[in-house]
Amino acid sequence: MEQDDAKRIKFIGFWPGFEPNNNFIYNSIRKMFPIVLTDNPDYVISGPFSRDYLQYDCIRIFYTGENLCPDFSLFDYAIGFDHISFEDRYLRYPNWAIPEIYGDKVAKMRTKHNDYDNKEYDKRSFCSFVVSKGNGYVSDYREKLFRAISKIDFVASGGRYLNNINCPNGVEDKLEFQKKYKFAIAAENSSCKGYSTEKIVDAFAAGAIPIYWGDSEIGKEFNTKAFINCNEYESLEEVIKAVSEVYTNSEIQDKMMKQPALVNEVDYQKLLDGFLYSIFSQPLSKAYRRDIVGYNKKKDDWMREMEKWHNSRVYKLLGGKRGL
Repeated sequence: MEQDDAKRIKFIGFWPGFEPNNNFIYNSIRKMFPIVLTDNPDYVISGPFSRDYLQYDCIRIFYTGENLCPDFSLFDYAIGFDHISFEDRYLRYPNWAIPEIYGDKVAKMRTKHNDYDNKEYDKRSFCSFVVSKGNGYVSDYREKLFRAISKIDFVASGGRYLNNINCPNGVEDKLEFQKKYKFAIAAENSSCKGYSTEKIVDAFAAGAIPIYWGDSEIGKEFNTKAFINCNEYESLEEVIKAVSEVYTNSEIQDKMMKQPALVNEVDYQKLLDGFLYSIFSQPLSKAYRRDIVGYNKKKDDWMREMEKWHNSRVYKLLGGKRGL
C-alpha cells in the first residue's frame, strides 16, 4: 500500500543494467523518505542517455557521469562533475565516488600507500593500458599516449582496443591485470575541467603509478606527487622523459608509491545526502527551480518537437544520428 507521504519518483535515461530500486541516488533518498517508483511521478531523475524526461512536467533532477554540462533550463537540479556553484541546484559528485560501483576500488586506493611493498613492486613489468573504444568515440590523445609510452618499453594493452596480449575480447579483470605492472595509463576519453572518472582510481587501487591525462584540475582532488600528470607537460616528448625518469629510478618510484592518492578526504556520501534532503524535504510547490511557464517551457516544447523529428521514419531514412 502506497504511503501518503511517499516520494513519487521515476528513473529514466540511465545505463544498461541500471537498477531503479538499487542505486546510489535511490539508496540515499530512501534513508530519509519513503519512496514509490511510478510512471506518474512528482520527481524524474534522469541520466544522460535519453530525453524521455521531456514527457514529464514535474521536478527534474539530472545526473551525469559523462562529459556533459547540465542544462538548468531543462532541469531543476543536477548532479555532475563540473566545478560550478549554482545555489541549491547543483552538486559536484564525480562518478568514481559511487559506492555501489567503485566502493571497493576506492577503499584500496585510500590505503595503497600503506599497502605498498617495494619488493613486490620491483617484480612488476613496465606498464598496462586497458581501453575498449577507439578514436572514433574518444579523443585520439590516449592512443598517442599509448604509442609514445611504448617507445620506452613494452606497454601491455589488455583492452579490446589495440590489444597486444593475444586477448581480443579484453582481460576479464582489469584490476588483477593492472597489478602486474608498475605503471598504468589512465587516460580519460576527453579532457575537461573536473571530469575525472574511475580510471585513475583503478590504477591506484592496483598499486600502480597512474600516467594520467584528462582533467586539467585533477590536482584539486588527487595528489600529483603520487602520479604522472600529463596535463602538466607541453608535449608527449616531455611526458616520455618524465615517465622514463621514474621508470629508471627506484628511489623516485618508492617516494611516489608512499604518497597517498588523495589530497584530502571528501565525504561525498554526506554531500549527496544533504543535497537530496534539501530537494525532497521541501513542499513540491517550493522545490521547482526552472521557469516552467516562460522561456524554459518554450524550450521544453521545442525539444519535444525535435524528439519527434529524431524518432521519425524520414529522419532515419535520411541517415540521421542523434547524440546524447
